[in-house]
Amino acid sequence: LFGILGEPLNQQNISFLKHEKLIRQHIKQKDEKYRAALEDAKLNGLLQTCNCCFDDQLIPEECVFCNKGCIFCKDCVKSGAEHVIGKEETVFPCLGVCDSEFHYSTLQMVLDEKTFQGVWQRKQFEEIRNANLDGLETCPFCDFCMIPDEGDKIFKCRNIACMKETCRKCGHESHIPLRCEEIEYEEDVKIRTAIEKQMTEAFLRKCWRCSKQFYKESGCNKMTCVCGAKMCYICGQAVQDYKHFSNNGIEYVKLLNLLNKN
Repeated sequence: LFGILGEPLNQQNISFLKHEKLIRQHIKQKDEKYRAALEDAKLNGLLQTCNCCFDDQLIPEECVFCNKGCIFCKDCVKSGAEHVIGKEETVFPCLGVCDSEFHYSTLQMVLDEKTFQGVWQRKQFEEIRNANLDGLETCPFCDFCMIPDEGDKIFKCRNIACMKETCRKCGHESHIPLRCEEIEYEEDVKIRTAIEKQMTEAFLRKCWRCSKQFYKESGCNKMTCVCGAKMCYICGQAVQDYKHFSNNGIEYVKLLNLLNKN
């Protein structure tokens, strides 16, 4: 099936076309029901005001409360809760001026099921950790925690969103049958290559004439490049003969010895 612009319709669009009449009828009925509830609330003085956005046309069904009774609309509480979730916190303070918070049953009314389940699970894990149970361990990749068997070398996370298996000794993902010291992790590779690069740069020299790089394997410090240019391996200065090394060379050696001691 193709739409007006000739693009293929996805499953959602196809479903809408099949049930368009029923969907529009449901929307109309829902809108009429809301208007009737709004008029009834006006007549009976039941309209409420949100203490966050100050919308004063709220019917009772649109309101939620903090533990001390402050009134808010569901949209404001949902937005505030999502902000707290983004900070990975588990306490949802009142959006008004009181020092109370929102109960989790209230959050369940405003959050979608998947989001609420994630928050509720995090809260449960936090309470378990705060209980200071002996032998309790937490998955390095999520909030899941449990007390594994003493002989287990692998921590098997049971959080459906994670399910990682972790080495209890090094904290990285399971590497069985290899031992921890046999694994080279990404951060180790970065450190090693950085050190190797610094060591290489410390030995490399650049010709003052052609800029070709080279290093000394053995011999004296008077180096001759393939282009014919001569230079001192220690200081990099251009030289013609060995006079440069009679005095300056000694001073450089003393300086290097001093730096090595420090």
